[in-house]
Amino acid sequence: TSEVPDASKISPPVTPKGTRAGHDIDIAVAIDAGMTLGDVKSLLHEVIAEQDGPNKAVVRLKNMSEIPNKDFVLSYKVAGNEVKSGYLVHKGVEDGRDGYLTLILLPPAAPTPEQISPKEMIFVIDRSGSQRGLPITKAKETMFYILDKMNPEDTFQVIDFSNKVNIMFEKPQKKTQEMLDKAKVYIAALEGNGGTWMAPAVEAACATSADANRLRIVVFMTDGYVGNDFEILGLVKKLRGSSRWFPFGTGNSVNRYLIEGMAKIGGGEAEFVLLNSPGEEVASKFYSRISTPVLTDVKVEFDGGEISELFPKQVADVWAQKPLYINARYKTPGRATVTLRGFAAGKPYEQKLDLDLPAIEPNNRSVASVWARAKVDYLMENDLLGAQKGEINPELKEEIIAVALEHRIMTQYTSFVAVEETVITVDGQPVTVTVPVEMPDGVSYEGVFGDQGEMLGKRLRQNRGFGGRSNGPGGGPAGSGGAGLVAEEKSKSGEKDKEPSFSEGEDEDKPGLETRLAKPLQELLEKVEKEGDSRKLTTGDVKVTDGKVVVQIHLNDAGEETMKKLKELGIEILYQAAGAKLVIARVEVVKLKALAALDAVRFVDYGLGGGDKKSELRGVDGEKTK
Repeated sequence: TSEVPDASKISPPVTPKGTRAGHDIDIAVAIDAGMTLGDVKSLLHEVIAEQDGPNKAVVRLKNMSEIPNKDFVLSYKVAGNEVKSGYLVHKGVEDGRDGYLTLILLPPAAPTPEQISPKEMIFVIDRSGSQRGLPITKAKETMFYILDKMNPEDTFQVIDFSNKVNIMFEKPQKKTQEMLDKAKVYIAALEGNGGTWMAPAVEAACATSADANRLRIVVFMTDGYVGNDFEILGLVKKLRGSSRWFPFGTGNSVNRYLIEGMAKIGGGEAEFVLLNSPGEEVASKFYSRISTPVLTDVKVEFDGGEISELFPKQVADVWAQKPLYINARYKTPGRATVTLRGFAAGKPYEQKLDLDLPAIEPNNRSVASVWARAKVDYLMENDLLGAQKGEINPELKEEIIAVALEHRIMTQYTSFVAVEETVITVDGQPVTVTVPVEMPDGVSYEGVFGDQGEMLGKRLRQNRGFGGRSNGPGGGPAGSGGAGLVAEEKSKSGEKDKEPSFSEGEDEDKPGLETRLAKPLQELLEKVEKEGDSRKLTTGDVKVTDGKVVVQIHLNDAGEETMKKLKELGIEILYQAAGAKLVIARVEVVKLKALAALDAVRFVDYGLGGGDKKSELRGVDGEKTK
């Protein structure tokens, strides 16, 4: 679409339920807390944590073959209650280079309940298909808790959205038992279905004039599965006025870029609830944070050091349980002082921190990268609409690229990742290979693909394997396309959907021979049995050349023994994907059954596309496949 010109790139095909793409992950994390470390745990993965002295630990995944379908969330605690403001510096030995500085300024104590001003709470809840089931349940739990804990003088409004936006009250209502009961009945009835049209929900949250005597808090609950991230952030920046935005990511694999960006641009803080988190515990922490800012009208001033290029440029309000981070460069080594000023509970507040800026400090190299990331974010925010359309201001783009290259960080326009670059050609034509991804952990297939999602998954696995025409979880087309496909096929055939067949003695999680071959390939084999000479075969769906076809081979194991067996069958390997159990190969039609019978083979698909029959030989002149 014109709003999301790169939709095809950010919406790869999703593997059917009960299958996986073959990607594995391995993660190792080294922690240096700077003080006594304890209670290291991973909330979504099993890990092995090895203590390396009182302050350090190394954490690794226990299972080396984890599927990358959810966030890796690591938490730890440090001993002692006297946590103080501090800073980190880095200055390399290169002549003429500035030093880098990261400040961590702790806010004052939170105000007492009697110091808290009345608030206007605007709840916006995503009820699209990807939120179906546990994600929306967690969002409801949180909303119920916050509604109960609101102060008597607070007002509230409820907005829900998927393909369209619904607003519960004509205007925000004061907290009374009658209004609370109505809201809880309304919220309890919400179900996840449909696509995700977030922009109208943002506009609706900002449309009502804010009460001048109340601080407006927008609690935006979503998984963030949209493609127009920059457009959404631009709307928040343009329309929010004096409101404070507290986006709430519900799920095990949410769009953290969008959710954290909303908080940053909206002057609030982001919160994330995992699907195994106790709802009340998360809600309690969340509400204690949004009760009121502990420091307003914040200003940061430096004396000495020739401090420059501070990010963020404008410091938002400081909220409870959240330190303030400032990133900057310095030119002059020596002593300097930073002063944090603002108002706490309506009274002037001041905090000073003495700095020692060294001439050389080779440690803390990541401080420079953190500064560079902050600058890139600031530059992107200057033309969010242009970035969304792929037409960002050329000068901004050049500056982003220059900062990214100097500091070796990944941006929309640069990448520093280990990739295998291979030009794949078939019959002299360069091609693009589409590799599927797993559905995010906890997201409902039925919510994304419609109520027939389970049957669609089986049908895809039987007929086409890893493919489909979905635009990914949460999107408009994906929210209805799956169910529509099944319904269309029913209406044409006039018959009920049949379950995929499996070999005797095998269960659904381990497809039998019949389901290891895409249906068009099975039809080719039937033609061979009837016509005898595979060299003369013709078919509308599969390109056959000299009795051979190009296929995608999805493997359970891509080790040396497997590759040896493939070659023994006379299979011509055109491409082997690094980090994924996928092989592109040319194979004789008569050997397809023997190929599918190999234990290491999970599925054999035809062509090179991700579900599009016209994509077998999609030319991308001169483009390298990564």
